[in-house]
Amino acid sequence: MPYETIEEAIEIANGTRYALGASVFGPDQDEALGVAKRLECGMVSVNDFGIFYVSHFEDFVLTLTR
Repeated sequence: MPYETIEEAIEIANGTRYALGASVFGPDQDEALGVAKRLECGMVSVNDFGIFYVSHFEDFVLTLTR
């Protein structure tokens, strides 16, 4: 989804009714971590897609509320 600024990207992400997980990608690790901390979701990966890690746990149960 296109955006003009980092602030707009965060607003778009936090404005959705879905809040399970997110991934933040960027060349500056510290900036990406700063963005990740501002997202309202269950889990956030930085420069990775974290759901692949979750799928390796046989008895994993995920329950999240917003």
